[in-house]
Amino acid sequence: DASISGDTEGAKKEKKTICFAILYQGINTICKIRELLGVTDPKKAGRSSIRRFYGLDILRNAVHASDSIENAERERKIIGLWKDGESCDVKEIIESYIKESNLALKC
Repeated sequence: DASISGDTEGAKKEKKTICFAILYQGINTICKIRELLGVTDPKKAGRSSIRRFYGLDILRNAVHASDSIENAERERKIIGLWKDGESCDVKEIIESYIKESNLALKC
């Protein structure tokens, strides 16, 4: 990892951050989620929208949501939540990630 080894040039090129993919399904889900997020420009987003609270500008607007079912499927393939042309078990992927990352709740 460039940021740990002291390689500042490599650290500039390779920025790591946590990203969550949340998959929703239901009636009018795309419209409902996009309404909750707000418009792309945080300055123009509604006062109670996620982008208004957390977005910095049009490019760093905190969240992304698919605008159609077709794009949602395409984007799932890009981030690895789709295998061999069929939807994969997202719950299994999440549980595996939590176990491997040692993020499980410890009571």
